[in-house]
Amino acid sequence: MKEARVKDIEERARKAAPGPWIINRYNCDNGAINWQVQQEGDEAEVISNVAADEVRTARATATFIASARSDVPALCAALREERATIARHEAEIARLRTALAAASTDLAGGYSRRAVMVKTAIDIVLAGVPS
Repeated sequence: MKEARVKDIEERARKAAPGPWIINRYNCDNGAINWQVQQEGDEAEVISNVAADEVRTARATATFIASARSDVPALCAALREERATIARHEAEIARLRTALAAASTDLAGGYSRRAVMVKTAIDIVLAGVPS
């Protein structure tokens, strides 16, 4: 997911009514059962009315909407943490690649069997590590 899209998602979350959001059952005058997504502590603040032919579907949809208030920011934060972890790993790979390349160069002039084996092993590792 592109960074611009993550920023757009976070901006929408910031602009939405503050949470947490809860769901409440709402009995309509015609006997239908709807679910309202509301701001906790302010039941007059209705975020969304959810109605469906099947009560379980309506409740599940309302629960999904209410949960999104906290899930979306948490997912964006987790994505940023994972990206930071990947960036740290990529930096470490680059550092190790440089160190291995230097060691391989140092060993290139060695004529011992062991030096040749170590250089070969380093070259194999370097060939398999993405740049």
